[in-house]
Amino acid sequence: NGDPMFAFALPLVAFLAAGLSVVAFVNGRRRAKASAQWPTAPGLITTSAIIEERIEDKVKTNDDEATTGFQQNRQRFTLRYRVDLRYVYRVGQRDYVGTTWAWGWTPFYGRRELAEQVTSPYSKGQNVTVYFDPAQPDIAVLEPANRQGSLAPLVFRAICAVAGSVLLAFFLNVGFDQ
Repeated sequence: NGDPMFAFALPLVAFLAAGLSVVAFVNGRRRAKASAQWPTAPGLITTSAIIEERIEDKVKTNDDEATTGFQQNRQRFTLRYRVDLRYVYRVGQRDYVGTTWAWGWTPFYGRRELAEQVTSPYSKGQNVTVYFDPAQPDIAVLEPANRQGSLAPLVFRAICAVAGSVLLAFFLNVGFDQ
């Protein structure tokens, strides 16, 4: 009925993304639990900063169209904040750089104060305890018990599952109406 064939693969892709999100959640939980038992090494904070990202949204307004005959594009900016926390540590004779302070997906914050709560315990030059994976010493974390972002894969899974279900229902309905 004029629908492109690739459109029928969209529900499958959404369900696949949902499944991969569950795998990410389970792996993250397993790693978080194991990391509490990992060996530790002394570390040093080299960067403790907040990165401000300014995202431009163009908003079309019809307010000026009546008077000028043209539709105007206005710009609106959204600010989001990301934590830039880096530390160095040594295992054996090798130096490593870590960026993970807590398990889960890298969070973005809508308010600077929330990002500051993450960086406030860590200042540049501060000594820290680093928990590292003995099998892969380049994988490390500062707060193994903190699972602040660990539910993000499940939220993403739910969104993908709902989107896949809606798309599947739509395509099944369109297919049976013919």
